[in-house]
Amino acid sequence: MLRGAIRSASHAQRGLLSASRQPLSRFWTRAVPPPVVNSAETASKIARWSLRMAHDNTFLSYHRNAMIATVAGAAMVQYRKGEGRPPLGAACLFTIGGFYMYVGSALYVYQAIRLRYTVRLRPWTVLFCCIHAAWPLTLWSIALACLLDETPRWLINGLAMVEGHLPMALHRSLFLPAESLMPVVRLLAVVHAQETGRLRSGSIGKAFALADSDGDGVLT
Repeated sequence: MLRGAIRSASHAQRGLLSASRQPLSRFWTRAVPPPVVNSAETASKIARWSLRMAHDNTFLSYHRNAMIATVAGAAMVQYRKGEGRPPLGAACLFTIGGFYMYVGSALYVYQAIRLRYTVRLRPWTVLFCCIHAAWPLTLWSIALACLLDETPRWLINGLAMVEGHLPMALHRSLFLPAESLMPVVRLLAVVHAQETGRLRSGSIGKAFALADSDGDGVLT
C-alpha cells in the first residue's frame, strides 16, 4: 500500500512538471504565423512596395554603371598621363559614365512624379526623391572636374571659408601656411631689387634717363 501511494505521488508530480513545461515549449517552438495576403488592401500594399523597390533598384543600377565607367576612365587617365599621350579612351568612358549618371537621375525623378499616385507618394517624398537624385549627380560632376584639373573656383573659395575646420591632409594639399611663403617673398624682393638696379645701370637705364630728361617720360 505504501509503495503504491509513493508511485501515484511520483506520477502526479511528473504530470505537473510536464504540464508546466508545455506552455514554455510551445512558446519557443511556435512558428510565426504567415502574413495575411488574402485581403485586397494587403495585396495592393505589397504591390506598391514592390514597385517602389524596383524604382530604387533601377536608379541604383544606373549610378552603379556610371561609377564603373568613371573609375575605368580615371585609371586610363593616369595610365596615359604616364605615357604622355592624350586620354581619348578615358574621354569615351567618362561620356558613358556621364550618360548613365544624368539619365539615371532624370529617369528617377520622372518616374517618381509619374508614379506618385500609383505608389501613393506624398509631396515631401517626391521632394526627397528629387534631392536624392540631385546630390550624387552634383558631387560626380565636381569630382570629374577636379579629376580633369578644372577645379571650380567657387569650390576653392568655399573651402577657404572653412579652412580652419578642414582635415590636416586636405588642408595641406590645398593651402600653404603663411610662414612657408615668407622665404619666397623675400627672394622675390631681392631679385626685383637686383633687376631694377641692373636695368637702371645698363643701356636700358641710360635710355630711361634720356627719356626722363626730355620731360615726357616716354621712350621713342
